[in-house]
Amino acid sequence: MDRIPELKDVGVTPSKHQTSLEESVLNEKATKKRAAKSLMNNAGILIGVFIVFAVIIITTTDIHLASLEELSKLGLNFFLLLFCTYSMYIACSDSGMRAGYGSETYKAVSEKYEALKRTLIENDLQSGLCAFCRHYVEEELHSTRMAILAPVGFTYSEYVEKWMNAEATAITESKELSTAQKKALLRANKIKPITLTTDMIVHQGRGGSGRAPLGTNPRTKKTLRFGTKFLTLLLVSTGVVMIVVDVVSNPSWSVFSTIVLKAMTVIINGFSGYKFGFENIVVDTAEFISDQTDLLEQAIKYIEKNNF
Repeated sequence: MDRIPELKDVGVTPSKHQTSLEESVLNEKATKKRAAKSLMNNAGILIGVFIVFAVIIITTTDIHLASLEELSKLGLNFFLLLFCTYSMYIACSDSGMRAGYGSETYKAVSEKYEALKRTLIENDLQSGLCAFCRHYVEEELHSTRMAILAPVGFTYSEYVEKWMNAEATAITESKELSTAQKKALLRANKIKPITLTTDMIVHQGRGGSGRAPLGTNPRTKKTLRFGTKFLTLLLVSTGVVMIVVDVVSNPSWSVFSTIVLKAMTVIINGFSGYKFGFENIVVDTAEFISDQTDLLEQAIKYIEKNNF
């Protein structure tokens, strides 16, 4: 598809009105960013104010748990509170993720990663990725096992020659080995190769855990966090709807204090959701892409060195 020509391409100079309009849009975006950043920087203070206010409410009212008869009437209240609180968390986390995608941290790591992918493709080095993955897995297994065997006096060649394929009973019954050496050999033999595929390097969003070179997929972290958060909110909402506030002196405080206590749950989880969404991109995803970038750099060097 042909590119749509811009004004400067056809010799037309933008009017002063167009220029001022563009500047006003940019200024508006910058103002919104500053406002959002200021809000999150002061989120702790705002939450603290809410908590202090809640303490005042609690200490000036007579609070007790609902009876079984009263609980039967609170079912709808509970599900509405749970829905609102969880929706607030999800919505704010989504806003946090969008802010994270627009952050300089994410843009920097993403641009570096994409530049390396272009280098890989433009130099036609993809064919050597499988060989690099095998090499990386072998080297990682070697270093992991030697971290266990070296402190008890084994060389890797000795381990491969005599003990790598030995049965567990042969190791435990050996007279030439010390107790520490037996434990080290049994532990080393249980170590299995990690998984590293070409997709994990060149497709963003793949990974594993434990000894996996890319750690835990940030999307998996988000799913687990959302599930855990739902269970937490389930318990919190149960506790909140069970609270019945009866005012001591002024009946108008009763409804007001109940609203404050329940609204605080929603507000605090909104801040919590935004923080999680932002960190899921700026911390989890950025670190994940950085690990992919490191592997991609190693792969390019390995492939060029070995002329694949």
